[in-house]
Amino acid sequence: MAEATRSRFSVDLDNIEQQLNQSGQQAASQKDPLAELARIVGQDDPFRALLDAGQTRKPEPARQPAPQPVYEPAPVSAPRVESAPSASDYQDRWEPEWEIEPNDWAASATPLSAGGRMRGYLGSAEDRDWFSITPDKTGLVMGTVNAPAGVDIVVFRDEDGKKVVNKRGAGDDEQFALDGEAGKPLFIGIARKLDGKKDPKEQALQGLDDPYELILNVTDK
Repeated sequence: MAEATRSRFSVDLDNIEQQLNQSGQQAASQKDPLAELARIVGQDDPFRALLDAGQTRKPEPARQPAPQPVYEPAPVSAPRVESAPSASDYQDRWEPEWEIEPNDWAASATPLSAGGRMRGYLGSAEDRDWFSITPDKTGLVMGTVNAPAGVDIVVFRDEDGKKVVNKRGAGDDEQFALDGEAGKPLFIGIARKLDGKKDPKEQALQGLDDPYELILNVTDK
């Protein structure tokens, strides 16, 4: 009876030893939490270098605004005041290469400068054109009148019409010379030669639509 009871409560020691060995191995494999925390704290933090770099980076200087261009107002000039045109201005604008009508007498003569060329028409039988020149130096005033075809030119060398030049025939050029004095005006008249035996209104006139040309030059005596 007693032997049967011992066998019922018998303990398998080998099995217990084996379980203890397994428990010890598992416990050994598990790390102490405090030791693990100490190990982690003691390790280098890979993010610490980034944090330290961010703390030690120097702040960038504030950007200054770009300078703006300065526009200065343009200077305002005073308005230009033009003087009223003089009589000579109107005269210069009046086709300087053509006679200025009316110029049928010396008092209304068309002015002509030395070395100038002037054109005109003898539009009727009794038409007479006058021109004036005031030399700027004393000398000889040489003149030529180019006649239209069929027109016999007469040149008057004084304002009274008494000094006449008519050496060539119809259609030929007439040449003349005058003594010029500096600052003293000279007057030159141009007309056509008519037949004194006939009424001027009944004479056939040539070159009514063709201009003559007067050319003047002042030379030293």
